[in-house]
Amino acid sequence: MFRMDFSFDINALIDAERNLVNSPKLLQRAMKRRQPRLKKLALSIVAVEPGKPKYPIRWKSRKQQRAYFATDGFGHGIPYQRTGDLVAAWDAKFVFDADGGSFVIENTSPIATYVIGDNQQPFHADTGWIDSQEVIDNEVVPLILNDIEETFYSVADPFVRQR
Repeated sequence: MFRMDFSFDINALIDAERNLVNSPKLLQRAMKRRQPRLKKLALSIVAVEPGKPKYPIRWKSRKQQRAYFATDGFGHGIPYQRTGDLVAAWDAKFVFDADGGSFVIENTSPIATYVIGDNQQPFHADTGWIDSQEVIDNEVVPLILNDIEETFYSVADPFVRQR
């Protein structure tokens, strides 16, 4: 005859259940603590001003070139003097809701669409301004998701406190 008795401590299972129930709130709290670091990381990638313009300027069209000179640089003077406002208009933060939330990276400058956005002008790309969507998708998002995943596992892992 063979007999085997075993017993186990169910506290780890109770902790796991409690952590799963509480994990959205715990994750939000943990991500709020991580927000300054992740904001700094994201902005170090996107909020970068390139060097001086590359000449000759590659205009999107002859019409655009004529309009630029006819309006004194669209009202900003020729040559345009950078103010740093475009770089300063970046922000990155968590926005939380009942279902969890999201990490938002945005540039609120009205000229962003022409310099780093969907309507980026060829000469801005030539100068070295980023394509914001491409850089966010390929460089920032993987880093943020990795950090969120690691934070989630540290929040939801019932064995963290028992190691």
